[in-house]
Amino acid sequence: MTNPATHPLPPTLPRGIEAFARQAASRTSLEALRDALAALPEHLLPLARCATFEPIGHTRRVLFDTPTLVLELCGWLPGQRTEPHDHGPARCAFRVMAGVAVESRHHRDAQARVCEIACDGFLTGSVLVCEPGEIHAIANDPAESEPLVTLHLFSPAPRMRTYPLTPQDTKETRA
Repeated sequence: MTNPATHPLPPTLPRGIEAFARQAASRTSLEALRDALAALPEHLLPLARCATFEPIGHTRRVLFDTPTLVLELCGWLPGQRTEPHDHGPARCAFRVMAGVAVESRHHRDAQARVCEIACDGFLTGSVLVCEPGEIHAIANDPAESEPLVTLHLFSPAPRMRTYPLTPQDTKETRA
């Protein structure tokens, strides 16, 4: 697990990013967030080049921040990952802008332990969603040679909580 570093905005973001965010903020259902990222205007695709990377953990750049919507660009080097987390009451949609994202989904068992239930890879252009309270984790596989860049829309602003995995659910102990 890596801790994210927050970086200041680059001086030259692609034109229209604020208009895109304001339009997304006017439609905050999970489906609308997913659709906004799926139909990301072509002139915003160079946003992936605005991501930054650090060896100590994935990076976050908040591009637009209001109480009702947050737009965030994240950069991940191979092997970097989040802990399983939720976004509190926020709905989340994110698009893989470059690289391959590995997303794991988790649930709580009868003893309230957090266990992984699925793990899949998603190529550039994929858009994924998370319901409020849903637990997931994102990673750039250590076997990958390319950085991963993701663009996230949250509505409302997230209040993330992290969860430790149960020891019996780690890759080292799975048969």
